Amino acid sequence: MGVRRMAAAPLVLLESVGLMFAAFLATYAIMPWLIAALRKAEITGTDVHKQAALEIPTMGGIGVFVGFTAAMASFASTSAFDFSTSFASTGFITRRV
Repeated sequence: MGVRRMAAAPLVLLESVGLMFAAFLATYAIMPWLIAALRKAEITGTDVHKQAALEIPTMGGIGVFVGFTAAMASFASTSAFDFSTSFASTGFITRRV
C-alpha cells in the first residue's frame, strides 16, 4: 500500500477565505450595536491619542470575540468541514489507501 496526498488544497483555501469573510461580516454587524450599548452603559474611556478628549467605548474586543466565535461555529457546523481532508491536503497528515 502506498501513501497518497489528497489534491484538495484549493478547497482548504476556499474554506479559509469563507471563514475570514464570515468572521468579518459577523464582527461588522455586531460592532455598531455594541458601541451604542457600551456608550449607553457608560463603559467608556478617554482617547489619549487625540488632542480632543473623546470618550470612546473601551470593551470593543467583545465584538471581535463574538465575530470570531460565530465564524468558527458556522464553519464547524458545515458539511464542508472534514478534519481528515483539511489537514491531509496540507501534507502534514496523509491517508493510506
